[in-house]
Amino acid sequence: MKPQPNAAGIRFAKYIRQVVEAGSVHPVGASFLSPIRCIRRPNRKPCKGRIGITPLLDVMRWQCSECDSNGDISGWRNTAADLSECMPDNSERLSALGLPEREYQTLREVDVCTCDEAALVASGEWADSEVVISGPSDIFELLSESVAAEFNRTWDKKKRKLLDHLSASLRQVASKPDRDDGK
Repeated sequence: MKPQPNAAGIRFAKYIRQVVEAGSVHPVGASFLSPIRCIRRPNRKPCKGRIGITPLLDVMRWQCSECDSNGDISGWRNTAADLSECMPDNSERLSALGLPEREYQTLREVDVCTCDEAALVASGEWADSEVVISGPSDIFELLSESVAAEFNRTWDKKKRKLLDHLSASLRQVASKPDRDDGK
């Protein structure tokens, strides 16, 4: 009989995957504060910290902003969590959207259709109590369509309302010009 993974092991694997996805869509050496919450529970209470990530060539370095939890993830290249092939170059990162944490968590649960959409979602950075995602406006449009499809598959009224608002926000960003020429 094959042993089944325990819940803590599954949570940790999802956590590591999130760290790799987030780090793999940022430039090597560019540290940032991700929206990923620390999974430690000092004194049986959830740590309130966010995970700072520094992607290096073959190592993903992470550290909690509140506790001493930290580590290096190696062997992540060419795995399913490696989104570096989808990372837009800096000249393409022209549109941005700030989302409350609840909306961002809902967005993370949406089934996306393309690697570019997954990279856009993973690009989130924690700033001023919100998550900022940035990328080309055409990817915001694709993501809006994926959110709308999720809306159509969901029966939960609260989730539908959240998805509807999220889709509208993404469409609004997609419809804006990519750059502000001061006009």
